[in-house]
Amino acid sequence: VESAGDSSCYIASPLPVFNLVVNYRALATEPSDMVVCDDASNDGVAQFDLTTQDATILGGQDPLVYTVTYYETQADAEAPMNAIANPATYTNTGNPQTIHVRVEDATTPDCYGYTSFELIVNPLP
Repeated sequence: VESAGDSSCYIASPLPVFNLVVNYRALATEPSDMVVCDDASNDGVAQFDLTTQDATILGGQDPLVYTVTYYETQADAEAPMNAIANPATYTNTGNPQTIHVRVEDATTPDCYGYTSFELIVNPLP
């Protein structure tokens, strides 16, 4: 507050102007587990197309705005680092195996959504 010279009159200094921006968190809908039957090797290893889960995980969010990325560990998904390089041709490393998923808008990567699902390879009888 600044004095105008007269003790009965005060002029308030202008307040700073700022914009408040609210970024909405991306949503990640938990998909169903992916279950396949093993091949003749019966080794519990199979190839999965993780990208078939994208639409369910996005839950109606625009795939041109939001990206879905897959990880082997929750820590990697939260970092994010070490994304699965080829999610369309992923071979599981354990049975069952948890896949961790991060959904984010490129303009606000800190406001991400997280979910997970299982890869399960059922043995042949």
